[in-house]
Amino acid sequence: STRPYMVPHAYLVALERIQDDVVPISFDQVREVVESEFGLKIGQLFAEFDESPLGSASLAQVHRARLRNGRQVAVKVQRPNILTQIHGDLNALTSLADKADHYTEVGRRIKFSEWVYEFRKSLLAELDYRIEAENLERFQQHFENYPKLFVPQPIWDYTTGKVLTMDLVEGVKATDISSLRRLDEDFSALGKV
Repeated sequence: STRPYMVPHAYLVALERIQDDVVPISFDQVREVVESEFGLKIGQLFAEFDESPLGSASLAQVHRARLRNGRQVAVKVQRPNILTQIHGDLNALTSLADKADHYTEVGRRIKFSEWVYEFRKSLLAELDYRIEAENLERFQQHFENYPKLFVPQPIWDYTTGKVLTMDLVEGVKATDISSLRRLDEDFSALGKV
């Protein structure tokens, strides 16, 4: 859903629903993931941890929290057992792609299995939140000459493969163009190199 040039519009609309409009997991499940990752009670890690998620998507959900030093953060928590589910889905997709490549002319021409291989690599990397934290730092370095652009930074002591803690950013979602247009801001400078 984040690559509109790859799928027809009807599919894009359907896929957007799983991007950030998914039924949340219970707070007990969130607590279990966080405590398992750090070996500490959630109350020992955070001064406050909002039980209601800010957002919930197919792979994770995000909660507002406050560190003991007062810093407001967003905590992205991976859904329990999502890796097992994804491996099963990817294996099924690989099997279908292999069959299409072997038994159909379009499969032999397009080579679906190569697409699935690349998709597998990128999706599995997306499930390691340490990689996402490194990317946040890399983005910050690339955009340091643009003071109006803010890149939330990871808090490494509170980040693992399944939990990403980063600066909390209040604002409007970038894809919500109508809300952005209502702001009394000139965004033309953001489009210039």
